[in-house]
Amino acid sequence: MFHDKGNGPWHTMFNICANSLHWLAGKLNPVWPGGMDYVKINVILFCFMLPIILLASLALNLAFLLGLL
Repeated sequence: MFHDKGNGPWHTMFNICANSLHWLAGKLNPVWPGGMDYVKINVILFCFMLPIILLASLALNLAFLLGLL
């Protein structure tokens, strides 16, 4: 696990993301055995995290264009 040592907000966000990936990969262990490897991390990133980030970005862009923000 990565730990925050008070190195600023970007380091804190990286640690939150790394810890959540580590936790999620651990939860996938019974379904997808073999430990936390790079394939499992990439599946988590590209199948779960990336669509969420893209949808949030699209929503913010639409809200800005429609004058809601």
